[in-house]
Amino acid sequence: MANIVLQRNMQRTTSYGRFMAPRVRDDGDPRGPEVTMVTVADGEEHHHVVRPGDRFPVGEQTWQVERAEFIGTTDWAVYLKQAD
Repeated sequence: MANIVLQRNMQRTTSYGRFMAPRVRDDGDPRGPEVTMVTVADGEEHHHVVRPGDRFPVGEQTWQVERAEFIGTTDWAVYLKQAD
């Protein structure tokens, strides 16, 4: 199983695809922050709005948001794990 950590303004390129979390917003939801994910796999770009615990497809794989944390007032880290 693979793990990925994304931070603000950072894109990760892996053998599975490209991952980016351009927006994380704390709207008070008890499930945790809302994360806007952008993924590219097999030449196709997809946008996902997810929260910790949610799963989303990347190509033929499924990934899950483990957690999203704010670092200071303007930065964040999003932790993903492969769910397959």
